[in-house]
Amino acid sequence: MRRLPITVFAFFIISVTSVYGGVGEDCEQNADPHRRLRGCTEIIETGDGEKWNLAGAYLLRGIANSDLQKFNGAIADFDNSYHLDQNNYKPLINKGNVYISIGRFNDAIDLFDNLIVNLQTEPVLYVSRGLAHMYLENFERAISDFARSINLNPGLDMPYSNIAAIYLLLDQHEDAIDVIEKGLEFIPNSIHLLSNRGLALHQQGDYSEAIHDFNQVISIDAHQVTAYVNRANSYSEIGEIDRALRDYETAIKLNDREVAIYLNRAILYCGIKNTTGSFEDLMTVLDLRPYEAPDYFHFGLRDAGFYSGPIGGRFSETSQNSLRKWIAAGCPVSDRAVADSTDTLLSKPFFAN
Repeated sequence: MRRLPITVFAFFIISVTSVYGGVGEDCEQNADPHRRLRGCTEIIETGDGEKWNLAGAYLLRGIANSDLQKFNGAIADFDNSYHLDQNNYKPLINKGNVYISIGRFNDAIDLFDNLIVNLQTEPVLYVSRGLAHMYLENFERAISDFARSINLNPGLDMPYSNIAAIYLLLDQHEDAIDVIEKGLEFIPNSIHLLSNRGLALHQQGDYSEAIHDFNQVISIDAHQVTAYVNRANSYSEIGEIDRALRDYETAIKLNDREVAIYLNRAILYCGIKNTTGSFEDLMTVLDLRPYEAPDYFHFGLRDAGFYSGPIGGRFSETSQNSLRKWIAAGCPVSDRAVADSTDTLLSKPFFAN
């Protein structure tokens, strides 16, 4: 079984759903981060704390900045929000989540350690700290934190999903499925749990069962991009190439900037000798994430002896020729490339609002 690079869908922080009142419609809505950024900024610039909830406006603008990957602005906004309302811990949780997003995992752990001293029964803190430990590959500590959050609230799906995701990274598929099914007893329609069970089944070679789980995810939420990508990968393994390609196309229509779609489709194109399609998709990957996403074919090129230069930005003409030769050879990759692509394509945490 050739193991495709699959987006792990479980690595999220549970979202606190209460809405901050008194911040205006544009600031409060969560469908468009640009609109939220503009709306919250207008409120903040008035400086009118009697008319508007300025702490809430800073919090929600911080989330918008996070969504737009303006992380320094997000951290400043969360600090300002907490300064204005020190009884609310959400800005600090979100600041820790930003630390996770930018790779400051130890800083995130320190922040969550301090919060837990006074908020020992808040499950989201253990999920957040567990996520930071997971990225540091402190898997025992991560599992301990996720288990603690389950004990505090067994109705949250994220801790089960994250424990299962660790087992998936360790190729312990049966353990992953066991944890997921315990979670499904409490949250039977969880897209995170169903997605990860599908991933576990896919990695075991049970592609039809995996497709069944991804079908369930799509029936619950037809806009889940990763469900289409993962189902396409399973379809490709059983030779349903047309169905796989349709799923990739659907995913692109939903989010044409998601690197995982093009990377997975490029590998499928390699397998069916569509050199042009594979090349175009890999070049799209480089355009979207020039310094982060190419690990899969970076190590494929190098380990297979097709390329020895640096990777980042658009390839030179010579490098593009090396890429074409590698594609023509079927995109041979090493286990290192597969592992690095999985790390690269992890989903980012949700932010509490």
